Amino acid sequence: MPSWARCCFATPLQRWAAGGRQPSSRIGISVSRDPVSLRPIGFSGRYGHCSTRSWQSRRGKSGLHRLRRKALLLFLVQLLLNLLWTWLFFHEHDIPNALIDIFLLWIAIGSEIVIFWRLQPSTAWLMTPYWAWVSFAVFLNFEYWRLNPDSN
Repeated sequence: MPSWARCCFATPLQRWAAGGRQPSSRIGISVSRDPVSLRPIGFSGRYGHCSTRSWQSRRGKSGLHRLRRKALLLFLVQLLLNLLWTWLFFHEHDIPNALIDIFLLWIAIGSEIVIFWRLQPSTAWLMTPYWAWVSFAVFLNFEYWRLNPDSN
């Protein structure tokens, strides 16, 4: 993690997470003990994966220009929703709005899968692990909100 990101997010996030109740007891993991050293690998992999999907959608079946434009627009929307969720949850600690945002992100990814399936099915299959991860993140975000109703 770059040093600027560590000073902006890691220490305040650890203090914030330690102050509230976490969903760890229900699902058997500790979110506050997330290995910070693995985050750069995860984020690099995720955004690299997003670029691959975008590139593959451009080389799909010919004659589907309108569908490609729609796929690219959805790709940009989900990317912006992803960035907004990170800001809302980790920086602003606005759990209710982060939950709304991540649910919209989940819908955008599902819509992308449907469109990419029509363009190039292999690209749609590449998106399923990302959708599964975001599904888990929706659950975690909901649990944070449920366990900390006065969070915002």
